[in-house]
Amino acid sequence: MAPVTEPADLNGLTVCSATGSTSALTFRTLIAPQAQVRTYDTYTQCMTALSSGEVDAVTTDDALLAGYATRGGPEGRFELAGFRLTEERYGIGLPKASALRAKAQSALARMVTDGSWHKAVEKNLPLLRTDPPPFTD
Repeated sequence: MAPVTEPADLNGLTVCSATGSTSALTFRTLIAPQAQVRTYDTYTQCMTALSSGEVDAVTTDDALLAGYATRGGPEGRFELAGFRLTEERYGIGLPKASALRAKAQSALARMVTDGSWHKAVEKNLPLLRTDPPPFTD
């Protein structure tokens, strides 16, 4: 298989994602419409299919991919292609007017300011390259 350096390189290949995921839908409609998308119930099943050669690639969010790629150490069997398909961010969902909102924002702000957020990302997801979270209302 030729190196994958841009989304178009995935056309003609078999790409796995979880059933019902936004990754699968986005991939089919916007990213590589000529790729064959195979879905499984879980991303772990996708990684098993990638390991066995049933699929050529797996698509999901950066954090999951970085975690799977580093299983067994940072020099694992898999690598990230190095390009973003979308600009989705993680969030923390709380009920409206939750007393936890201020505490969560304060904790995140403290982690970003004191560097512990960056250290946690480097320790747990060394292949993930991302900016600290933005704080919005």
